[in-house]
Amino acid sequence: MLDPLSALNDRRAHIAVSLVQPGDFRRGSILASFACCSRPNYACMRDAPPGNGPQVQLAHTVQGKSVQQALSDRTRRCTARRVVPTFRCFQKTGAELVDLNERIHYLPPAGMEARAAAPEAANRAPQDPRPDRDYPWE
Repeated sequence: MLDPLSALNDRRAHIAVSLVQPGDFRRGSILASFACCSRPNYACMRDAPPGNGPQVQLAHTVQGKSVQQALSDRTRRCTARRVVPTFRCFQKTGAELVDLNERIHYLPPAGMEARAAAPEAANRAPQDPRPDRDYPWE
């Protein structure tokens, strides 16, 4: 059986290689909105809810503020449909790398046996650091 540490390190190396060349990506979400012009005689008001549109936009946040960029021509829409999912995959891979690093961090060091805690310390109840203080909820 493989050592769990070596298996996790192999997986981490594989993820690191995939992060080196992620390809083109861009953060954000692609939105399509339909709008009505609010003029009662126009066809968009008489028809079913879609109205005018779709107006495709790429939305993302910059320094805590939402920014929307219009994707008016077909090439920009196709590019956004290709690169936004690549960013989602990049995010997922980065999160997986962080999880692996945390799992590696919490493994016991190699060659170390589990040390038994002192029995008197394990059986002792935790003490209140401020025993003289009156709490209103007691």
